[in-house]
Amino acid sequence: MLPQEPSINWQMRVIDSSSGNSYMGEFGNQRVFIKLNASPLLPSLSTEGIVPKIQWIRKTDNGETLTAQSWVGGHSLSIEEMAEEQVYDILKKLHGSHTLRDSLSNFDRSVSRPSELLAHLLEKPNSVVATNTFLSKIASEMLRTVPILNNLAMVVVHGNVSPDNWLKDESTGKIYLIDWKTVSLGDAYIDNAFLLSHYIPSKDWGAWLAKSGDRLADVATLSKLIWYGKLSFLRQIDFYLEKGNTTAANAEIQGLRRFMEMFE
Repeated sequence: MLPQEPSINWQMRVIDSSSGNSYMGEFGNQRVFIKLNASPLLPSLSTEGIVPKIQWIRKTDNGETLTAQSWVGGHSLSIEEMAEEQVYDILKKLHGSHTLRDSLSNFDRSVSRPSELLAHLLEKPNSVVATNTFLSKIASEMLRTVPILNNLAMVVVHGNVSPDNWLKDESTGKIYLIDWKTVSLGDAYIDNAFLLSHYIPSKDWGAWLAKSGDRLADVATLSKLIWYGKLSFLRQIDFYLEKGNTTAANAEIQGLRRFMEMFE
């Protein structure tokens, strides 16, 4: 059972100005990371060692939840660090855990179905994926080749394994996967294809997949890697354009071109 908050008057300072729901809690020389209304999956993730350890949880007077985790002094991963073995190990643990799947299913039955993920991009007002000639052609081809999602094979997926969502402890070197607002049930390739297509050299894909028992030469494996890899680029393009970062969006478009050229 998780400990409740001790009767301490924590001094809280907002550290995530974009959402306003992440805080540094301080009392004397004690420091914790406090999240407002964190994912209910967080305790299970803490038990698995995927996220920093939970110190306490409490309800506020207005019914919201404060979750305090150990403060980790660290940094987001660099592109080079994304290839570290710990990253693979965390995703393997996440995707392979029946406990996490059961825990998530108990309070959130949302499923990231491939057809719906693509439709979400196409149906947005002023969707660049639907209106840009190059991107809409890719999306149309993807609509014809949507991979089958076997309900029995669904796993817990993080949904956004970009470097900003990984935290490396400066003192111990341990890596954590953070920010779980995109967590859902779905195909492991939502995470795996994003990671491989963006951060792992293509020469290493076969060895990376083989550790999980997948073979790059297998038609089904390659098809999923290509489809979800394209999806990851489209989602990143959409994300950056919403933020007004056209430079990053254009870099993703060029990355998508290079990714597709590998399979021509």
